[in-house]
Amino acid sequence: MRNQYRRFLPQQIAPPEANQKILPLPRVLGSIRFPFGIRNAQCSEYSVMAHKKGQGSVRNGRDSNAKHRGVKKFAGETVKTGSIIIVQNGTKWHPGHNVKRAKNDNLFALCNGTVYFSSEGRKINIKPLEPVAA
Repeated sequence: MRNQYRRFLPQQIAPPEANQKILPLPRVLGSIRFPFGIRNAQCSEYSVMAHKKGQGSVRNGRDSNAKHRGVKKFAGETVKTGSIIIVQNGTKWHPGHNVKRAKNDNLFALCNGTVYFSSEGRKINIKPLEPVAA
């Protein structure tokens, strides 16, 4: 072995004299890394090791609940007065005949009838049912 690494090899320690106190080595020495993994023999019992597994952090670990938006009654379906036809944010769909827009932009029916979609612009309409002759 080369001379420059000799100082890191375990040394022979002379026994203490009767009037001399033996002091423990500081913990810091146990964490020093030596070339080629060679450690001082005195430090091995003072080394500090992890006692819990480290956990990493996640940046994208969250998700929002589904909002259940979209068309609830499709063309040709019959609806009652007050039925919600579309749940939306903003005015992707616009109210047509016998349909109103609520505060939260939902579209609902003003009368009993059948839903139909008009070709000009995204409009939702209701064709009222024929009144029953008495």
